[in-house]
Amino acid sequence: MRGVANYYYYALYKINDPECNNLFTKYFRTSDEVAEYLDVSRATIFNLIKGQHDSKIHKKYIIEKLQIPIKRFKTVKVDDEEIS
Repeated sequence: MRGVANYYYYALYKINDPECNNLFTKYFRTSDEVAEYLDVSRATIFNLIKGQHDSKIHKKYIIEKLQIPIKRFKTVKVDDEEIS
């Protein structure tokens, strides 16, 4: 069984007032966590992401699937004399 992912894959934006663009943002690691937070099914989450769900949730929340961060490494060469 896999452990918990180290990255956030979903962002949930709550629109307080569409006219003012006040946003509340919360990040989740899995779609199950988002579904549990909103008390809806996982299928509803994917439909909200695709924009294919029309309900009260659609008017209050925006869900976005985030890109996985790219791992980057930087190699540094140091002379042995510089290490103390």
